[in-house]
Amino acid sequence: DVGYLGTVLHPQCKILAESGPIIIGLNNIIEENVTIINKQPTPLIIGDENVFEVGCYVEGSKIGNKNVIEAKARILGNTSLGDNCVIGAVCSTKRDEAIPNNTVIYGDHHNRRTQTACASIGGANTATESAASNHPRKVKEKEKDSSH
Repeated sequence: DVGYLGTVLHPQCKILAESGPIIIGLNNIIEENVTIINKQPTPLIIGDENVFEVGCYVEGSKIGNKNVIEAKARILGNTSLGDNCVIGAVCSTKRDEAIPNNTVIYGDHHNRRTQTACASIGGANTATESAASNHPRKVKEKEKDSSH
């Protein structure tokens, strides 16, 4: 059983199963200088079609499907990440939290919002330009009220 089929590991990435196993799903992209580490005795399970951009650091207990962890982002502690999430460049999670599906963490203050929907490939709107340009799916950005 080859669970990592279609997954691409770029040079200088580190997959460190310190205390427990790391199970990697299908069609993930793990770019240069990414560190994925399991410091827990339980398995770190990574789903399918995730993108781990340059220099990001991932701990945690679970990474769902179709997530983008942007450049130098950090997932800390025993955090679990749902599906269709974006952790913005240089942003981080809190330690040991459960991040729900469709969450976007962005900006200098690690702001959070929920994506409203996923669009088909070629959709006009994206949650973040970086995430959309490096991932096969595009997401619609929540419509903002321009009256404020």
